[in-house]
Formats: sequence, C-alpha cells, structure tokens
Amino acid sequence: MTYYLSETPLKANHAGSKARLDADRIIGEFCEELLHIEIKNYSSKFAKLKDKISPNYLSKLKKLTFTKGQKILLQYPFYFDRITNKILKKFALQNETTLLLHDVDALRNFGKTSVNEEINFLNSAKLLITHNEFMTAKLKELGVTTKTTELTLFDYLLTDIPDIKRNLGKTIAFPGNLQKSVFLRDEAMAKINAEFHLYGGENPDLKAANLHYMGGFSPEVIPHKLTESFGLVWDGENVSTCAGSFGEYLRYNNPHKLSLYIAACLPVITWNEAAIAKFIKANNIGFCVDSLEEIPHKIESLTDEDYEEFLRNLKVLQGKVVNGEYLRGVLNKFVK
Repeated sequence: MTYYLSETPLKANHAGSKARLDADRIIGEFCEELLHIEIKNYSSKFAKLKDKISPNYLSKLKKLTFTKGQKILLQYPFYFDRITNKILKKFALQNETTLLLHDVDALRNFGKTSVNEEINFLNSAKLLITHNEFMTAKLKELGVTTKTTELTLFDYLLTDIPDIKRNLGKTIAFPGNLQKSVFLRDEAMAKINAEFHLYGGENPDLKAANLHYMGGFSPEVIPHKLTESFGLVWDGENVSTCAGSFGEYLRYNNPHKLSLYIAACLPVITWNEAAIAKFIKANNIGFCVDSLEEIPHKIESLTDEDYEEFLRNLKVLQGKVVNGEYLRGVLNKFVK
C-alpha cells in the first residue's frame, strides 16, 4: 500500500493551486490517505500560533514524525509553513518516497534554495515524476541519480467541457501572474500587430493599446472565457526571447498554462526553445517562435485548414487532460 498526504491549498482566482488539487484527486484513486494538511490564512500571529499548537495540528506532526519505512507519494515542493515543511522533509527521508515534481528551484536559479541541498533531497527519493525529458536530463546533469519517469503533461480536470467556436485571427490569450510577466512592459509589445487579452490577478495597468485586461476568473471558469484564436506561453524580461530566471525555466518545465489551453481547446504559441515546443510541434496544436514579434507573420502564413487541423488535434488531447489520463497513466505503472 502507498500512502499520500492530501492537501488543500489556498483558493484564489488563478490556476496556481489547480495542478496540485487535480493531482490530489487522482492520487487519491491509487493511494491511501495518511493525513490531510491545509494551507490557511490567519487573521493574526496569535491566530496562527493558536492553530499550530492545537491538538489536531500537533497530532499530525507526531504522525509524520513516527511514520517510517512506508511507501509514500508526495507533491513537491512543500508549500506549507516552515515547521511543517521541515518535518515533511524528514518524513520523506525516513520512508520510500515518490515525489511528483511541480517545480524545482534548482532549475529556476532564484537563489532561494541551495542547488546541492535540493539535489541531495531529490536523491533521497525512490522515484521522481518529472515534467518531461528535458527536465529529467537537466536534473541528471545537476547530479540526480534517483529513478525518474516523465508526466508528459499536467492534467486539468473539468466536468463542464468547453466547446467554443474558434476562428483563425490575431487575438491571443495570456492568463497568469501578470505582475511577474515583465515582458508585457517591454515597449516593443505595442508594435506587435496582434491583440493580447490578459487574465488574472489585478489589472496591471499597462499602456500598450494592444494589451487588454479581461479580469480574473477561477480555474474552473477561465477555460470557458478564452474565446481568442491562440493562447500564449511566454515568460521573461522582453519580447525578443525568454530570458532571465523565469524565461530560462521554460527550457525545462511544463507550464500548467499549456494544460489550460488544451482543456479549452485553444491553439498554442510558445518559444522555440521551450521544453513544450517539442510537444506542440509533434502534436501540431500551434506554432513556435523565437520572438513575439514573429507572431503576426506566422498567423498570416496559416490557412483556415491549418487552423482547423490544430483544433482537431487539440480535441484529442482535451479528452485526456480533462479526465486525468496523464497522471493516471504514470500511477498505473509505478504505484501499487
């Protein structure tokens, strides 16, 4: 029997917690719940302290401390409070642990986590479920020796499946953390002959006339709001390339945004050097560029038949992601 820790992230009008909640639901089909952990907002330091010394919380920490030698599946990184995170790491070390990787700071070079410290922790696991072959290769280059398997794509569970009539055009959706997306402030954005519809968080108050803020929506609602012709996966400091820590990270990760677009059956545009570029090209669900400035010409070179082919191919993938087939396929092989 394999056990897992079910979790409840904070709710918000963005897809930040969607990947973990969906994984939690799918993992629950294969594993026995050891205990449940919830991320909470506290009204004061006193309220937080009161919760952390409550019998319920202390009993959970005790169970983590004394559970040893079991088969465990955990979602990584751990986004709980500092004490819980520290105990979770010890818990992972004293059990046969499979880690489902959502992010790896060692690949983002944020300076928050020592690369050696994180690689050593990953090497303590029995199995790593990475995003793709590029993430696996880079982790191996950094010193990971643990057995790995690739997820291929994050799932995006939905019961109400979007069915939006789409046409080839120059409207492009971009949902996400708009404050983090520094390239949107590049003056060159205004010169791109396309309309960008921005979703999520607060209005970033951008000046370019072709950038339009559309509001923030929950992860279940936003797939039905994306009526554009394309969805963009891009990150970094400018329109010319995906540079900086966030931009470079695209070389290795599978952004959950890609899964959102597939769930919405929305053709995708991304950077040529992104890890997901291979998947997009192989499945013919969009196109890749070196610079955002190439987008208008690329769209103009497409025919309606090309666009309809994108949509047909997306329909096949949509059925997989909304039903959880990617993670379920991995767990069927490796979790007993």
